[in-house]
Amino acid sequence: MLPRVNRMCAVLAIACLTGTVPAAVAHASVPSGKPIPQAREVQTRSAGGSFATETQIPSGSTFATHGGGSTATCKYTSIVTTAGTIESGHWIFVEGVAPPGSFYGWSTTGQTYTPSGWDAWRTAFLAQYQGGVVPPVPSLGRLASAPMRTFTVYCDFQDVATLQGVISVSPTDPFFDPLPRATNLLNSLRLTRPQVIADASVKAVGGLVTRHPSWFAIGADGWGVRTSNVEVYRGWELSLVLRPVALDIAIEPHPTSGSDPAARLSCVSLGSAAAGLTVDAASRRFPARPGDLTGWSEPGPGAAHGLPGCSWTPGQLGTVTATATITYEVTFWISGYAEPLAGYTWSSLPATFPVGALSVVNVNNP
Repeated sequence: MLPRVNRMCAVLAIACLTGTVPAAVAHASVPSGKPIPQAREVQTRSAGGSFATETQIPSGSTFATHGGGSTATCKYTSIVTTAGTIESGHWIFVEGVAPPGSFYGWSTTGQTYTPSGWDAWRTAFLAQYQGGVVPPVPSLGRLASAPMRTFTVYCDFQDVATLQGVISVSPTDPFFDPLPRATNLLNSLRLTRPQVIADASVKAVGGLVTRHPSWFAIGADGWGVRTSNVEVYRGWELSLVLRPVALDIAIEPHPTSGSDPAARLSCVSLGSAAAGLTVDAASRRFPARPGDLTGWSEPGPGAAHGLPGCSWTPGQLGTVTATATITYEVTFWISGYAEPLAGYTWSSLPATFPVGALSVVNVNNP
């Protein structure tokens, strides 16, 4: 029996040298990876056209059950050794469809799965983000709605003589399952911790003022879309997209006398996508203080007195501690498709501000 590489060369009628491929037939996207005898092998195609070889196949996968189970071998008729000899080998699944009669001229002819490039998608999405308004994460739908992925099946080695057919595999097949990769992607995130920025009165008079509505916000850099690293996994491009959907500020008064109840300010309500809220371009705070938030008010959360949600009015002298918390909607991006994951919260460090009272001074009659 001829060595395998020579058998392939004989079938394709090309001149072979050990370890080399003639330039005339070499192709940049030829799948790589040596077959493992009596093992199954899956070669997936990335968005860039390169191949990755996997031999760890879940028992419930189509790749494991095809042809009679994970231990079943495939058969082909040899045309190099004694004519008609039936030989056994292991299954090889290569993503895409090879043109008939061609081994090296691999293409995606007939392929139904087209990966969606992360860079182009991210650029288009972030272009929609303006100020405080964060639009919903666009997608092609849930992963289950993705088209079938097409694989050409070979026996023992890739050649027209060992071609076994073409199969379609569900995008939700256990072999493709990307969810176990989500934890690694989450750990790769580097979030900017929000920082509470108090009312302008702190800078103007040294602290918050009793009976005067104060506006709480965070630094603008702490509000926005966050994305994880990108991982290529079994043909998918994977990333986590964190979209801020709510901003709350917890207020804890520490009056020197009397009482001032704690409060939680809903600056951005869940589901509102920060509608109508903007970033203050001068102070780089979010949300920007409304121009009509002036005068006096009853103590407590502004929302209880018809004022915007990020306002709070102290009633007693002392100090107040504020802690901001952003709630993120987490989307697992999978080559253009999306799976919702559990939400994620990220809080600022507590910030403490003094609370005082304005005194009226008659400058005309000292």
